[in-house]
Amino acid sequence: MHYKGRIVRVTSLTDITDLKHVEDALQESEEKYRLIAENTSDGIILFGDDNTIQYASPAYLKQLGIDEIVQLKRTPEGIYSMIHPDDRDAVFAEIFKAIELKNSGLTYSYRVKHAAGHYIWREDNAKFKYNSSGNYSGAYVICRDITERKRAEESLRIKDWAIESAINPIAISDLSGNLNYVNPAFLKLWGYTALEEMLGKSPTSFWQMDENESEIIGILLNRGGWSGEMVAQSRNGSLFDVHIEASLVTNAEGQPFCLLASFADITERKKAEKELRKLTRAVEQSPVSIVITNLEGNIIYGNPKVCEITGYSIEELLGENSCIFQSGETPNETYKNLWDTIISGKEWRGELHNKKKNGELYWESASISPIFDTEGKITDFLAVKEDITALKKLITNLEAAKEKAEAGNRLKTAFMNNISHEIRTPLNGIIGFSSLIIQPDFTDEEKQQFYTFINASSNRLINTITSYMDISLIASGNIEIHRKPFKLQNILNQFYEQFEPLCTVKNLILRLIIPKKADDIILYSDYELIQKALSHLLDNAVKFTNAGEISFGYFIKTGLLEFFVTDTGNGISKEAQARIFENFVQEEVVNTRGYEGSGLGLSIAQGIARLLGGEIRVESEKNTGSTFYFYVPYDAIDNEMKVSTMRLQGS
Repeated sequence: MHYKGRIVRVTSLTDITDLKHVEDALQESEEKYRLIAENTSDGIILFGDDNTIQYASPAYLKQLGIDEIVQLKRTPEGIYSMIHPDDRDAVFAEIFKAIELKNSGLTYSYRVKHAAGHYIWREDNAKFKYNSSGNYSGAYVICRDITERKRAEESLRIKDWAIESAINPIAISDLSGNLNYVNPAFLKLWGYTALEEMLGKSPTSFWQMDENESEIIGILLNRGGWSGEMVAQSRNGSLFDVHIEASLVTNAEGQPFCLLASFADITERKKAEKELRKLTRAVEQSPVSIVITNLEGNIIYGNPKVCEITGYSIEELLGENSCIFQSGETPNETYKNLWDTIISGKEWRGELHNKKKNGELYWESASISPIFDTEGKITDFLAVKEDITALKKLITNLEAAKEKAEAGNRLKTAFMNNISHEIRTPLNGIIGFSSLIIQPDFTDEEKQQFYTFINASSNRLINTITSYMDISLIASGNIEIHRKPFKLQNILNQFYEQFEPLCTVKNLILRLIIPKKADDIILYSDYELIQKALSHLLDNAVKFTNAGEISFGYFIKTGLLEFFVTDTGNGISKEAQARIFENFVQEEVVNTRGYEGSGLGLSIAQGIARLLGGEIRVESEKNTGSTFYFYVPYDAIDNEMKVSTMRLQGS
């Protein structure tokens, strides 16, 4: 039957009087329970035997954020969709299992969707109804919103988990300092395996206290907190350093009831601090300069050695750019390479020619590298530099000595190779033709040719020996300079007469070129040395020129007289010009020599030029000819005075 929209199942009523009593009783009961349901803070819902919602109290609707029951999805499918996806199957499975087992009730919790879109936690206390046949006939459920309780439980769980999982050791003690709780990190640090092994023990069991225990607890009680460092003692007796942050915990009434302490193992930090102090002393006492700059190169640190070497005080250096040490002697390319290297995050190594505060130059061997922060970003630059001025000087001296020794060795080797050819060859000719010249079988004309060859070989041998003697005297510094006045034009005319026949034989043109109105110059110098030097230059020109012409002469320049010898011969390559004045060197260095000669001519000419206070140089290109310039100091007024003085003295 239906009663006020509800289905009422009646099974044993026999007359209308009984039915009236039932209806009155039901109405009275329903009004009483409806009044309770609609005023309780917990939500109440009633389900029919088909599990559709038959009634929902205002508190229930409020929990879901709706105003009317029509807004509910009252079918089992609708109810299923309202539950959080992670809870749906578990909740329904639990309910159906309880009904199947004919349980009278069930308590369960789950998340249900609020009208605003979020989920709330709810705890349901369900009572199931069964008919006389034992079949499920419905249920009424009291629903409580437990979202805040869940949050509190979760917060507490997180706090418990945080303490249990904390990396730092945590301990809770009573107000006397006896332990009530320690987390796993505390057990691990002190070497214990179970909480029970530590509970009730005094803190003095775990560390060597620098302060009186009661004084620390007194500070905690008075100030509510204390922090400090102590030396702790593990279970096996080993010692380590800890930092302690302790605080006083009060109850809701503000009364202290326990002490909470967090510990940090600072053993490694203390070791690092010790190492840092050691490193600081090492840097301060380092025998090398250590400079730290910012990214712009401005000095932010310098050790005492920097001040000792450069002469600057640390106050003068701080804030200054590192270019304060630059002397201008180091190439700009070196600095560019330096900055490109360190900015790219790499180390630069090299040598710098720097300047001290007093202007004195010095050499440094430097290693400059970037300093990175924990994220790999460059923050500063570190320069470690060593004064190598003395070392550079030593190396220079050693290189000079090495070069001198190697030059001597080369000279010896070249001398042996050269003398083998330049002395034995003419000697062989002299010996050979000397034996032929006395033979009666040869005509007088042939004997004259033999004599000519013997004479040429003899001259060649004499010139070779003379060159060896000259270069030896020059190298040993034993050559003597005999200055006297002589007319320059005379020596040049003699050279022309000497070399013109030789040029004619080779179809060469010989030219003498002198400045206009300068044919009466009287030079005060060593006549024989100048003659010898120019003779070697002209001899080389004739020897290495096969076509064209040769010209020689001089120029008058400020403070010097410059001779020149120009030819149109083979020329000299750029590579050979760097060593053409070395002993025993010719442009053609081949096994089969194309030209006779000792190879000492240019070396002798250079040595003479330097002895006389001058120099020699060459301008040449391969296959286009060469010009050799030989100059000596010359002052026309001074020379005339010397010449006049010597004439007055009868020289």
